[in-house]
Amino acid sequence: LFLLSGLMAKKRLGIPLLLEVNAPLVFERSQHSGGLALQALARWAEGVAWRGADCVLPVTNVLADHVRARGVPDSRIQVIPNGINRAHFAQAPTQETAKAHLGLQGRLVLGFTGFVRDWHGVDRIVDWMASPQAPSHTHLLVVGDGPVREALEQQARRLGLADRVTFTGVIHRDRVPAHVAAFDVALQPAV
Repeated sequence: LFLLSGLMAKKRLGIPLLLEVNAPLVFERSQHSGGLALQALARWAEGVAWRGADCVLPVTNVLADHVRARGVPDSRIQVIPNGINRAHFAQAPTQETAKAHLGLQGRLVLGFTGFVRDWHGVDRIVDWMASPQAPSHTHLLVVGDGPVREALEQQARRLGLADRVTFTGVIHRDRVPAHVAAFDVALQPAV
């Protein structure tokens, strides 16, 4: 947000600017997290940065649509999904072993990995788990942390689901595959 230093370096040094886009920050911050001050300036700066880059590298096609809508031509957009080291995950245990290690045998494990924020919609999963439509053996495993962790834990307690929601907190990346292996369903953020 409000960051044009890449464009300044491009101009001053005469080098190309390759800009990775992980989120439509102006949209996210204006819709969530209590809003966004100087929204018009933020939107202008984001558009200038995206249009001024020699190549914009959004991590999803949805983000590419945001970039395209701000006037960046397709010829300067290249979607490069976030990657993983497959060898790192090749050492993951079987699902049964992963669930046993986490004490989740017999559970339908819904998993989220990352830094959970309010706009990811994980609160809706917790609400759903409290509904009659959700199987009673459903368990939410959040591998990571984030600013809404406490609110989600309070929501789970309020709904009587405290024993069906687990946050690992920040863990070393070497431990992530053993947790992800326990997922029956991997959740993607709502945005």
